[in-house]
Amino acid sequence: MSQAPVLKFYNSMTRRKDTFVPSDETCLTWYNCGPTVYDASHMGHARGGGRKDCIFIIGKATVADIKLISVLSFSAIMALLSEQIIFRARRNYLIDNYIQSSHPIHKIINDTNEAIELLEDKIVVSKYLDLLTIMEKITVQQDKMGNTRDDRELRELEKAKIKLLETKADITKDAEKLAVANDNEQLSLLAKKKSKLKEYNIALIDDPNKLAMFEKTRIKAIKAVQSLRSSLDGDQKEVMPSSLLQEFFTDVRDPLSEFLDRKFGTSVNDHEIFARLARRWENDFNDDMKALNVLPADTITRVSEYVPEVIKFVQGIVDRNYAYVSNGSVYFDTVTFNNSPNHRYGKLLPEAIGDLSALAEGEVSRSFELGELSIGDERLREKKSPNDFVLWKCSKPGEPHWDSPWGKGRPGWHIECSVMASEILGKNLDIHSGGVDLKFPHHENEIAQVEHLSVINNDISHLPYSNNHLKAYYDSDEWIKYFLHSGHLKIEGCKMSKSLKNFITIKEALSKHSARQLRLAFLSHPWNTTMDYSENSMSTAIQTEKLFTEFFLNVKDIDRVYSLQTVKEEKWNSDEIELDKSLRLKQNNVHRALCDSIDTPTAMKELKELVNQCNSYIAAKRSLKQLPKARLLKKICGYIVKMLRVFGVVVDEIETIIGFPQHSSESSVNKEDIIMPYLTVLADFRAKVRDNAREKNVPELLNLCDDIRNDILPNLGVRLEDLEDGPAIKLVDKAILMKEKEMRLQAQEEKRLKKEEAKKKQLELKAQQEAKMKISPNEMFLNETDKYSKFNEMGIPTHDHEGNELSGKLKKKLLKQYEAQKKLHSQYQNSISKS
Repeated sequence: MSQAPVLKFYNSMTRRKDTFVPSDETCLTWYNCGPTVYDASHMGHARGGGRKDCIFIIGKATVADIKLISVLSFSAIMALLSEQIIFRARRNYLIDNYIQSSHPIHKIINDTNEAIELLEDKIVVSKYLDLLTIMEKITVQQDKMGNTRDDRELRELEKAKIKLLETKADITKDAEKLAVANDNEQLSLLAKKKSKLKEYNIALIDDPNKLAMFEKTRIKAIKAVQSLRSSLDGDQKEVMPSSLLQEFFTDVRDPLSEFLDRKFGTSVNDHEIFARLARRWENDFNDDMKALNVLPADTITRVSEYVPEVIKFVQGIVDRNYAYVSNGSVYFDTVTFNNSPNHRYGKLLPEAIGDLSALAEGEVSRSFELGELSIGDERLREKKSPNDFVLWKCSKPGEPHWDSPWGKGRPGWHIECSVMASEILGKNLDIHSGGVDLKFPHHENEIAQVEHLSVINNDISHLPYSNNHLKAYYDSDEWIKYFLHSGHLKIEGCKMSKSLKNFITIKEALSKHSARQLRLAFLSHPWNTTMDYSENSMSTAIQTEKLFTEFFLNVKDIDRVYSLQTVKEEKWNSDEIELDKSLRLKQNNVHRALCDSIDTPTAMKELKELVNQCNSYIAAKRSLKQLPKARLLKKICGYIVKMLRVFGVVVDEIETIIGFPQHSSESSVNKEDIIMPYLTVLADFRAKVRDNAREKNVPELLNLCDDIRNDILPNLGVRLEDLEDGPAIKLVDKAILMKEKEMRLQAQEEKRLKKEEAKKKQLELKAQQEAKMKISPNEMFLNETDKYSKFNEMGIPTHDHEGNELSGKLKKKLLKQYEAQKKLHSQYQNSISKS
């Protein structure tokens, strides 16, 4: 006998599938990093919500209770702390005020031209950024070489310079960059522009895709200015239709808001400006999750509500010498932490340690609109080690701030989750989840922040589930038992990026596909691997939905017929016994798949195979004019619906319902229970009329019966199927039936057109044949003077067009054609004589 499977999760911390054992037998604690709500939620958020649901429900089944904290990482007033939200809110505020101020048209044009000039500088400097950077490094290296007197140091500097020159050679393989490298005047001009952009705190980028996007933005803004100029009307130059200005500001919003932020951004200090944006997108995100049937969390935390706790937490780290103050900011000291005998920095992803580009993600200034990402030199100089990360960030003018022992500032990115999770769930969590992109540096730094505190606060009486068993864990350095990271989501094979504006919002996805179809698409991919959202993946999901839907409809109809029988046949034969065995096998396979780190693709495969086996059983019974066993099919159907309910595909809580619910969200009444008796009476009456009409050959009645089936009932959301053993009644979405009707009519039209085309070709062939029969055999070759020059008395060619006598073989062939035409012409003449 095989061993019963146990629930295992792929644990990012151990990089293996670990048996799931909660810290407390009666309570599972789970913290989930949510999105940064500064824009519309997208399909990556949708997939994350669906993944969380499945694991949540299955995990809940293993313990008596579960506490789930979902963190809208930068939500509501907490919005004040996110660079994305700070920049977005500040620029939105400035551009909206600018638009409402009704500036003169000439000022609007002048400001926009300055904004375009700034954008052009950013594009051209970014284009040659790698060249400018390497030239600066070479200059610095040469200065060092000129100032050293140590031969050994000079040799090392020369080696470094050779490597820099090799890099320059690679860069200047590009003809344009080579030309710039050889033009000192142009290099100097680019260097000045770069310095100016740095002074303005405008980030540069080296991503070709983003550069292309910037260029499109620039061209659109230039065309908008040109259009506005051309629309100026003689003496009314300062009067412009509001619709035209609205279109103009839409086209120039990105560069103009960046220009305004550069000039006036430091004057924006009202916290409400930043909070308003995040409240809007938090509510939008919650609406999207509800539309996708994602289960709500027990608690949603916002870091702006936990600033005092953050300050206390940071002070505790400083007091233990694992952090230091630098220029008003507080940094975590990774070197000191790593040198401690009880701790190790890099538990989660050690190979990423030293990846400065990834580390910068936590301390960047992001221009959300245009996809910038930068970290200032001054920030790097504040650190003792490049790996150190900010715990408390000194706020600049134009950024929200709170008073602290280190001056006015705000929490760093990583400290937020550590503090909030610890405050609500204590110092040890069972599960911590989030996207794979959070693995480093975010989750890595979370671990370091928390695990240095074996006991920062022994008072856990505020926790509803505190007990001695849980207290024992406070003396270990294990903060998280299971790290679950969901995979990336791509769009048609490409990385989804808000900055590149190629992301699909949840609302856009729901306008094309139902929440059920999206959930089915997510289930077809392992939760911790990359998923491609594409036409192909959604087509597969739609086919899966159709498979389940048709199966449920068939079982419902079989159950309807079964319920009307006075004498019910219940005896099983070998077919039913085998099908029941198959059910038990599939149940076991599904259970094993879900225990194997929630392997939903395998689980769904098993469910679909079970449906196909049932469909084969139903078809076999109907071919024998036998009613399939309704009880058995309902049992199987109930199991499938139960699993789809676990997966969030079925949201109805009524256990007795077969298949997908038919009631509306406003009412819990199942419309099938109400209308099916009436439809049964109608279907039976129609069947009797139809049989009578066929027997007595009354086409008018047969046409009326067809109209009921093909036109009237589909408009009411009812599909009626005429089967040999009686009518089948199925309640189907009206839109689906209308689509089926459209396809049926289209097929009929195609068949009619095909038939007409065949008839037309037949008539054309007949006409061609008749025209050919009219030609006399003596005249059939006489018009082919381009081939032949002489003919005999019967009109058969004897010489080619150059006067050469034809070969005997060709003469024989032509004579054969002559005889065939003579026969055809004779038939034509005979038909004329008869007529």
